[in-house]
Amino acid sequence: MPHWDEVYSEALGTLKGFLESRPDRFIVSAGDPLDDRSFTVEKCGDDIADRALKEVEEQMSSPMHDGKLRVSRWNERYRESLGTLRQFLERYPDKFHIIPGENSKFMVTRRSDLKAIQALRAIECL
Repeated sequence: MPHWDEVYSEALGTLKGFLESRPDRFIVSAGDPLDDRSFTVEKCGDDIADRALKEVEEQMSSPMHDGKLRVSRWNERYRESLGTLRQFLERYPDKFHIIPGENSKFMVTRRSDLKAIQALRAIECL
């Protein structure tokens, strides 16, 4: 990226560091092993986010959905690109409502499912 150092580096650091801090948007790979400044960058397609969303939506559509998500091997398959499951869901406030639980636990409902939200709150009060 031309002029990175002059325009952005003071506020954002190195270009490589900035890109690596956004794994949801970029995949940074080592370039020439003899040159520390050499690297390649790919834009993250929304494919991975779309797959994760589809998996979440399928689980939430199940009549067995109890507000808890159990995405198999999330950390292995998605965490590097999308963050934790909760961080990912929080990027879609128009779709999901996060109900905090104890420690790092939480429940999730569709934003549009107000009755389910009310039911979950009532159950938590028991």
